[in-house]
Amino acid sequence: MVSVDDRIRRLNLLLHQMQELTPNVEASAIVSPEGLVLASAMPNGTDEQEIGAMSAAVLTLGERIARELLSGRVKQVYVEGENTGYVFLTSIGEEAILVTLANPDAKLALVFMDMGRIASEAQQILQEDILAEMELA
Repeated sequence: MVSVDDRIRRLNLLLHQMQELTPNVEASAIVSPEGLVLASAMPNGTDEQEIGAMSAAVLTLGERIARELLSGRVKQVYVEGENTGYVFLTSIGEEAILVTLANPDAKLALVFMDMGRIASEAQQILQEDILAEMELA
């Protein structure tokens, strides 16, 4: 089985790679549905616990809206600030939420593409123990 520390290290590496490769992405985190920050690439001084709790709450509200008004599941919720940028909350399956902060100059198509890739890779990392247990059974 893969250790928790190894998975967290790999998730952190994914987030740092996204920030290095995607122009205008300023910060990112992977948060559990309960709001626990699993991995992050946030600036110093950022209250990660608060980011995690707010992200989980907003995505939960988005899920309720999608279920009741759209009769479906939420894929992504985003907030656009007035001249301040964007916060994107992207579902990583049932396991987690990818939180991405981008400045107003971000090329959204590129950000969306990279978030999709990161979410997919993160989901694989988060599910490794489940797959290993299934193989042992």
